[in-house]
Amino acid sequence: MKRITIFMAFLCFALEAHAQVVIKNATAGTPIVFLMIDSTDHITGKTGLTPTVTISKNGGAFAAPAGAVTELANGWYRVAGNATDTNTNGMLALHAAATGADPTDMYAAVVVAYDPNDTIRLGLTALPNANAAAANGLLTSGNGANQLTTASGNVTLTPTSVQAIWDILTSNLTTANSIGQRLVNNITGDAFARLGAPAGASVSADIAAVKADTAGVKAKTDQLVFTVANKLDSNAQYIEGKQLSSLAGDNFDTFFQNGGVVTTKHVDDVSGGTGGTTDWTAAERNQIRFRLGIDGTTATPTAVPTLPVSVTTNNDKTGYSLSSGGVGAIWDESAAAHVTAGSMGKALNDTNTNAAAIKPKTDSLTFTVANKVDSNPLYVGGQLLGNKVGLNPNTFFQNNNNNTTKLVDDVGGGTGGVGDWTSTEKNQIRYRLGIDGASAVPSVIPNLNLYQYQKNVAGQKLGVTFFNVFTGNP
Repeated sequence: MKRITIFMAFLCFALEAHAQVVIKNATAGTPIVFLMIDSTDHITGKTGLTPTVTISKNGGAFAAPAGAVTELANGWYRVAGNATDTNTNGMLALHAAATGADPTDMYAAVVVAYDPNDTIRLGLTALPNANAAAANGLLTSGNGANQLTTASGNVTLTPTSVQAIWDILTSNLTTANSIGQRLVNNITGDAFARLGAPAGASVSADIAAVKADTAGVKAKTDQLVFTVANKLDSNAQYIEGKQLSSLAGDNFDTFFQNGGVVTTKHVDDVSGGTGGTTDWTAAERNQIRFRLGIDGTTATPTAVPTLPVSVTTNNDKTGYSLSSGGVGAIWDESAAAHVTAGSMGKALNDTNTNAAAIKPKTDSLTFTVANKVDSNPLYVGGQLLGNKVGLNPNTFFQNNNNNTTKLVDDVGGGTGGVGDWTSTEKNQIRYRLGIDGASAVPSVIPNLNLYQYQKNVAGQKLGVTFFNVFTGNP
């Protein structure tokens, strides 16, 4: 029964010490209420007081609030909501004192940047101000109106939606650096000007015509034969306008090179020579061998040959892809250049920036024990260690089953120092506190209420309802 009484008392303390409200930053719509307890019985709410109130914003120095302090009823008072009192995000602590009442200390509220009273988006302007799946609201997954249909994590577009994408007017695609704008530039800008107007009804019609022509060319090239690598087999009909079939009686054995000497009876003498088998000089024959890729002695001509070459444009881009250099240029693009909100480039840039900010913090963490981060604790059980000047941590908690601590007032006498308690007193303390070791039953019932116990443990008075932890009497 005594343990139940102690548990309930601690529960009351925990509920009051942590009862908090959430208030939007710099708003005056929410007052701060607190209870003052009569200092005579430490239970009854004290009325008719003029409390002196100070507040601390996010751990800052305590100062008088801007909001007026007024009484409600039954020992309850309030600090009127004020934008100055709530202009700092974080915990808002309150201390109130008045003659005839126990001091009240509490975390009164948590000040936040969002609006806890906004039932749609908590005042977060990055979210749409409408219910999910409603007009202008967030999309949801499903087959209903204003919903996305997904399969295996992929969004499925209806044929109508796909058609709508391709049917959008190019005049609407005006966002700089967007994919739509770049497509428009490609068909209306410099690239389009270089392409020129289509020869037929449309560019696609021209491409179809080129495709058909290419098929005809392929039918011809499929007949080509290369008995010697990279050397085209041919059936010569003309040389320099001379039809070979009309050269009746000619000896073809002497028409071309014979024994390393180029002989011909049917090529006009350009650079001299005497005709017959000696039409070309040795220098000319060497240059001819170079031009025609003929085995033997060669020489590089200084003149550029003039040959009738027909060049056509192939507009069929089927099977084309970006070169490795083009792909590399995309990934080598500077991240800083991508600042368009909602774009993949901006998302990747922001991810890299956030990761760079997080890494120095995590790099500084150490783990002396595996999976347990090393820390510098500032609080233990709600007690600020920094306030315990000179406290030896080895005596802060139970040591060698003697329950020694410098945070409990000397109630039963003693001489101070390490010999505070006699052997009999320590045995009785072990009995009262349920500590392992030798124990003895005291002959008297202690007159120790929760208020005194809390004062001894926490070093301060708290505005809570107190009970005698042993008798249950107030």
